[in-house]
Amino acid sequence: MENIKKSLEGFSNHMPWGDIRTHYEPILKKAWEELEMIRKIKENKMENEIEERGIQLFSNDPLIAIEKAQNFVKVIASKCKGNKFIATIQKNKYPKVEWWTTVGASLGLYPYTIFSKCLERDGEIAYEARVEVRRNGIPITAAEALCSNKEKLWNGRDEHSIKSMAITRATAKAYRIGLSFLATFAGLEPTPAEEITQNDFENSSPVQKPKKFTDDQKNKISRMGKYFFAVCEKNTKAVREKIHSIAVELNMGEKKDWMDFTPGEIDQIWDKFIPDIENFERAGTGK
Repeated sequence: MENIKKSLEGFSNHMPWGDIRTHYEPILKKAWEELEMIRKIKENKMENEIEERGIQLFSNDPLIAIEKAQNFVKVIASKCKGNKFIATIQKNKYPKVEWWTTVGASLGLYPYTIFSKCLERDGEIAYEARVEVRRNGIPITAAEALCSNKEKLWNGRDEHSIKSMAITRATAKAYRIGLSFLATFAGLEPTPAEEITQNDFENSSPVQKPKKFTDDQKNKISRMGKYFFAVCEKNTKAVREKIHSIAVELNMGEKKDWMDFTPGEIDQIWDKFIPDIENFERAGTGK
């Protein structure tokens, strides 16, 4: 660029066009190449900056990332529980938008509403919203969602409530697209609770009754119960807390009693603790 400036200082209005082109074309070509190089350098810096600013939430190493995600879920499961964070629908547990935003805030992910617009439909109040989830100002994921007074649960609601729910649904959905694996790790359904409609209730198949425990599994439950009752110094509350911590550790959701587990989960817990239980029984402290 400095070469162009110096050359222009000697520019003459009487110089023929052919001479001007011959003189300046290689200078301009070189300047263009320099600008392209600067652009590429800036793009590479931006890519590096995006990487440094945290597109990878836990780690670039997949094994480390999974381990960190599981540890993160243990904390979330102990803090984000109860009706304020989780909705129980047809005996399944669905994360509410409060669950998603709390998880997101813990990871530096925040929602940003792009738009919420009223759709022109005869005899209907309907809103569509789009929300991005951003980290350090960088969009990570996005989603769109609708809400209408034609829905049974929203029939007769005020317009502002319908608009707000469209934003809420888009927010939860945007988080779910990028973080559904965390909900699964926590033993929850990945679908946000706000997306469940009355039609889903009516069209859902009846909830199947859990399979009965076999005699062998009942025996395992009895032996595990004795072992943990002794380990927890015969404190019933401590036993419930221990059962809950085991469930969280093994990504089985929230459990407070042995009967809350499925037969397969009982077998999994048994395999994990069988050496300790057998040592306990051999020591005679279980009698």
